[in-house]
Amino acid sequence: MKTLNATHLFEKSDAAGSWPASSESFWSALFGLFILYLGTGATPRGQLRIWRCTDGSNAKWYEPRPQRPSLRLENLTFDSIALEPRTLSKTWPGTELQLTIKEGGFSPDVMIRSPVTKAPEHFFVIENKVTDTAYLADNQMENYERLAVWLNKHHVSFDILFLQSVGCSDTLYKQAKYFQNEPWGSHFGILLWEDVFREMLRTDFAFIGLPIASWQRYTAALESDCIQR
Repeated sequence: MKTLNATHLFEKSDAAGSWPASSESFWSALFGLFILYLGTGATPRGQLRIWRCTDGSNAKWYEPRPQRPSLRLENLTFDSIALEPRTLSKTWPGTELQLTIKEGGFSPDVMIRSPVTKAPEHFFVIENKVTDTAYLADNQMENYERLAVWLNKHHVSFDILFLQSVGCSDTLYKQAKYFQNEPWGSHFGILLWEDVFREMLRTDFAFIGLPIASWQRYTAALESDCIQR
């Protein structure tokens, strides 16, 4: 019996019938709503682990990121999140820094502006991929790398994250390893959809019609493919 992961849900590959699967944009929007649910208070309702790729030993492909190992948000508002924002080529929020079209002429899937007490704001720039064939195009790889170098150079507090399934494509996995080994790689990490589904259930996130409890069957790969700490 195969171990299910989130791509089986996203692609409806284990479901009978031919009803079409939802788009990546739907799942990005749902993630944004869940982030607001987690972080719109002085005390977070929950948090999401941030992962990194391993060397593949022991048939484990992901491990918790050692530095800043979780996405833990608080005091968010509706304006703290942007979904598929327009191109980023303008003044970076909270600064006087001008982001040119070269570094910011693209649109990530999700952006989060996180207030941090007695510290600069922290920004999460997130690329969502939901199928087992999806990966970043060459220009997307270049865009994220240029943005990361620019943010790092100007001492902006940030993370660039892939939001993906344990069952992602080999190409996306290799792209993640490439980013984490770059000089700015400590600012790169992975959010796993399987983890998101479990945290939705654990924190009692609810939205009319969403069968979150039944989605738990698509999270088994967290144990089979990830190092638990």
